Formats: sequence, structure tokens, C-alpha cells
Amino acid sequence: TQGQRPEGQFVLAFDAATGRKLWEAPNGKVFRERRGHGPRGTPTVDGDRVCALASDGTLGCFDCATGRLLWGYNVVERFGGKVPGWGISESPLIDGDRLIVLPGGKGAALVALDKKTGGLLWKSQSDSAAYSSAIAFEHEGIRQVVAFSDDSVFAVRADTGALLWRNKRVTN
Repeated sequence: TQGQRPEGQFVLAFDAATGRKLWEAPNGKVFRERRGHGPRGTPTVDGDRVCALASDGTLGCFDCATGRLLWGYNVVERFGGKVPGWGISESPLIDGDRLIVLPGGKGAALVALDKKTGGLLWKSQSDSAAYSSAIAFEHEGIRQVVAFSDDSVFAVRADTGALLWRNKRVTN
């Protein structure tokens, strides 16, 4: 899971049988907002790795057994996005070898990263980040990733990030 203390945000692992904390690792700066502080999403477990996105945009990929950071960086800073008022509020999507998040940058509203290295596979669109996690599905033989932004819901090809469709009538 994730949490926050005065020194920053953390990813924590617990033994499911005993509740004993196994490890914790720092992942993001302190985040404060009038409706609540700290991280907004749930870490995503993928085999022997756990990936977590902090409310300030810090994305970390950790070894499940030890909590050792395998790779990580701030996706909002790297891709020129902006943290929305209530913070980055999503859980990373793992789809095959891709890890997909919404940093909300120009030309990088949605990005796919190599889940093992954090390297960029593709980036797509220029919407600002909103408060939702991306989902993947297949329709008529095409693997798609759909995401909400501040302005619309849109879908891209999972393999390339090419825009497939967009609907601007569904958001606030």
C-alpha cells in the first residue's frame, strides 16, 4: 500500500497472514491538500515487482520481496505535466510489457513505459491530467488504452499510442 508521514510518501509491504510490516520505501514528497493529504492511488503488483505513483507524480518500481527501488522518477516533471489540484490520483496500469500512466504533459498526456526499465515506449495527446486510472481492453482485434483527462475521455492504440477516438461530453 501507500502512505504519508511528515518526511514524505512511502510504499509499504505487509505480510498478509500476520500483518507484520515487511518493508517500506520512500516514494514522493509530502503532499497536502485541504481535502486530505498523501497518496491517491493503489500500487500495482506485477509478478515480483510493485509499481506505485505518488500524488506528486513520483513513480517507483520496487522489488516485492525487499522494497529495493528498481527504477523511478517523477513523470510529471519528466514529461512536462502539471499536478492537478487534488494531486495525481491514479494507479499505474500494467499491460503486457507496458506500464501506462497519465502525467498530463504537452504531447505526453498518456505515456507507456517499459515496465522493466522505465524507458519511454510511446507518448500521446496533450491533455492535462485528471483523477482516474487508465484501463486496457480489446475491441474488434485492437488493443486499446482508455483514459480520462481534464477535458475528455479518449482511447489510443496500446502498441503505438495513436489516437483512436475521443469524447469531450463526458467530463466535468
